[in-house]
Amino acid sequence: ELHYPRGKETKVCALVGPELESEAKKVCNKAIRQDEFSKLSKKELKKIGKEYDYFIAQANIMANVASAFGQVLGPRGKMPNPKVGCVVPPKASLGPLYNKLQKTIKLSTKKGGSVKTIIGNEEMKDEEIIDNIITAYNHFLTILPTGKHNISDVLVKMTMGPAIKIEGAGEGKGGKAVKVKAEKVKDKADESADIEGIKEQKDKQ
Repeated sequence: ELHYPRGKETKVCALVGPELESEAKKVCNKAIRQDEFSKLSKKELKKIGKEYDYFIAQANIMANVASAFGQVLGPRGKMPNPKVGCVVPPKASLGPLYNKLQKTIKLSTKKGGSVKTIIGNEEMKDEEIIDNIITAYNHFLTILPTGKHNISDVLVKMTMGPAIKIEGAGEGKGGKAVKVKAEKVKDKADESADIEGIKEQKDKQ
């Protein structure tokens, strides 16, 4: 979970019973009630699975959710995940969870050893983007066998722009300090920022 939204709306679909229907329609981008599951065609299921980033499910109908959506959401890694808080009780308040998901990113790789994720957009403040980069990077270190030594390079880029290397962010090629080379993708002035220094300053604040 990042400290700031990722700069792009995270679309959330709720799969609920009658107890959560009203709350889900008010908070989420889409709500599908349990008795509507069987009416969805394979084409509609695939469209829903592709269109939404996260799926929230009411805990007491998870068996029905798995039966109706498992073949579509499972391969996409989008089944409601209790670890992220996406399996909720019938009387849950969905607002806090929806806001959390707006700041939640997935770090994964299928092949090639390259991990890509969204951490912001050009409308955000530089400090917010840097904070999101640091947060994602530090979390990723915790799941690697040898931490920084498993990372050779870290790059930041706009969707259609060139990749800019973050100097020294990995030690797979002998890097020592963890620094962000804050070259702005908007072609503004270059500036260097020590990640650990930024983190310490944020902690003091």
